[in-house]
Amino acid sequence: MNNQTRNSVKEQNIAIETEMRLLNKVNCTKEENTAFAEMCKRGESLPEGVYQHFDYVSNEYIDSFYRIDDRGAEEADRDRYVQLNILRNLKTIKNILIFFAVLVVISIIAAIIIIATTKSGQRYLY
Repeated sequence: MNNQTRNSVKEQNIAIETEMRLLNKVNCTKEENTAFAEMCKRGESLPEGVYQHFDYVSNEYIDSFYRIDDRGAEEADRDRYVQLNILRNLKTIKNILIFFAVLVVISIIAAIIIIATTKSGQRYLY
């Protein structure tokens, strides 16, 4: 895996972790943005821990940069947070399944009642 791909994967991981609120993006100051933009124009690499914002509309990097603040969270804390979110999502899925299962049972009972009353009512019509 070349260095460009490795950086892209790392940036994607950071994007997912910030979206899931495991990491916190801290925008750089105007002065830092200007300095980092100049570094990029000269072809220099950014300092460790500094990343460039990506504009998904234009599909290009923009002259705005950020750092990652992990708030001192340990890897074990992050893993536990992810596991708890998975558990919460599974509980939601279970509740949705229960709702639809009850809805199906009610529909079946209603259909049986409608069919039974319709057939018994037809006997008296003839």
